[in-house]
Formats: sequence, structure tokens, C-alpha cells
Amino acid sequence: MIEANFGWDEGFQRLNLARTCLEHRTTVYSLVSPFDGFSIIKEADDALILFLLCVDPQAQHQKIGTTAIEQMKREAAETGRRLTGTVLPGNDVGSFYTGLGFNIRFDQSGKRVLLYNA
Repeated sequence: MIEANFGWDEGFQRLNLARTCLEHRTTVYSLVSPFDGFSIIKEADDALILFLLCVDPQAQHQKIGTTAIEQMKREAAETGRRLTGTVLPGNDVGSFYTGLGFNIRFDQSGKRVLLYNA
């Protein structure tokens, strides 16, 4: 999907992901294997911004993503911030997020923006 929508440059993608992981809070999830998924959170004064949530297809449906989102929601509530993020075009996860209490809106560029109202 990413390649079809944006093109792909492996070197750029690796460098960009490594830089992003270092600049923001990255959490690795291990349930089935040592590396079942990860999340990257950007922190702002008024929000926790879900930058990326990935779960290995072989580890999906084990509640890894749900548990990660529930923890993010608790942290946002405890710190008085909102939880928000963006869904990439072509990524069909809307029902996952709406099932966890998110509202999905489209921004001016057509990206799906997640908004959780605690």
C-alpha cells in the first residue's frame, strides 16, 4: 500500500524510522515473540500523538494493539492531554480505532485524523 501511494526508498525509510524512534517514545511489545509490534508516541504539551502503531500480522488478534491503545488512553487522561493520531491512506483500521472510542475526521489534505475524547 505505501509503495502504491507514496513510492518507496528503502534507505530513506530506514533512516527516517530510526530518527523518529530516537526522537520520540518508542515501545516494543512482546507477547508471542520477542518483537510482536511497536508504537511511537510524540509528546506535546496538550496531546499524546500516536505517530505509529504496528503489530506483526502473525501476532494480530492477541490484544497487543488494544492493550497499547488502552495504556495510551490512561496516560492521556492522567496527564490531562488528549490522544490523537493520523491513519495513512489505504490503511483499513478505522473500525479498530472507532471500536476503542476514537472519532475519525478528515483533515484538509484528506488524511484520516484520529481523535479520542476522554
